[in-house]
Amino acid sequence: MSDGRGWNSTLRSVSKKKQAAIDSGAYKRAPRKPMKAKAATNEGWYNWAVENVWNKREHVCEACGASLGGDDNPPPALFSHLLPRGSYRKYKCDERNVILNCVSCHAEWHEYGHDALFYNTIWNGIVNKYIALRNEANGVR
Repeated sequence: MSDGRGWNSTLRSVSKKKQAAIDSGAYKRAPRKPMKAKAATNEGWYNWAVENVWNKREHVCEACGASLGGDDNPPPALFSHLLPRGSYRKYKCDERNVILNCVSCHAEWHEYGHDALFYNTIWNGIVNKYIALRNEANGVR
């Protein structure tokens, strides 16, 4: 015996009157409010990163050593936070927390994380930097 809700029994039940209106096409959903445009919240951080990290460091990937080019406006994907910006707000604009990575190393850092990359020799220094910064942020000696 079917309850009329298909395979997903977690669906909310609908009154018979409302279901009849839906089936006949007479039921119209209220129009949704238009979405507001998102503010460019990353813009201020990006300008800080270009000024304080990109312009002061050599333009090479800190993991693999690949050249990142000499562009005045580098793509944001070249900047990688060791400690997440949301969890460690105090370290968002700390130069020690931002490293320069090529796009593939940036993706590798986010995909595997510090635990898996610790034993990879090219990542060892960066992971040690991450651990020291994390311990400082968490008050661990």
